[in-house]
Amino acid sequence: MVSEKKKTLFVIGIGGVSNGGKTTLCNSLTERLKLAGARVDTIHQDDYFKEEKDVPWHESGKFRIWDDLVAIDCDKMMDAVCSKVVQMQNVDSPAVLIIEGFLIFNVGELNAMFLKRFFLTLTEEVAYKRRLGRVYEPPDTDTIFKDHVWPMFINYFERLKRGGVEIVELDGTSHPNSILETVVIEMRQIFPKLSL
Repeated sequence: MVSEKKKTLFVIGIGGVSNGGKTTLCNSLTERLKLAGARVDTIHQDDYFKEEKDVPWHESGKFRIWDDLVAIDCDKMMDAVCSKVVQMQNVDSPAVLIIEGFLIFNVGELNAMFLKRFFLTLTEEVAYKRRLGRVYEPPDTDTIFKDHVWPMFINYFERLKRGGVEIVELDGTSHPNSILETVVIEMRQIFPKLSL
């Protein structure tokens, strides 16, 4: 079974709000771990969106519900995770699989695999401002953030809290270096022999 991984493999999750800095943190943590001698690989949830035609429409009929688990091909993503785990679990050096995405902690089988869960948060105002600075395909509608993106984030975040999922909350408005250092402090508990 995948969850019965050897002690040399650690699965780390970076989740949280859209535009919260997940990919930035994933990239900087990957670099830091590699410099310390760990073998690192990553999986990005955004690589597993379904085709547009397979994503349901919002009840308003104005846009498709991209910020919902139904928009993610979870089976395909889990196949990729299991494949990576098999590849990485028999290495001699410490190995870290970092999985990054806004809904990764809401996928039951995947969530059970995480040794550490880092969760980036933003205020609604900051999240909206950052979203305006991004280009999406298909393009955002005028109401998608207010009617779908933010409510779905709150919905899934509340589910995590109600379910007692242990997460390390990170303020996404902090400087990326500060966020990384907070994560590194947590990671040192896992890898005390690595010079992180």
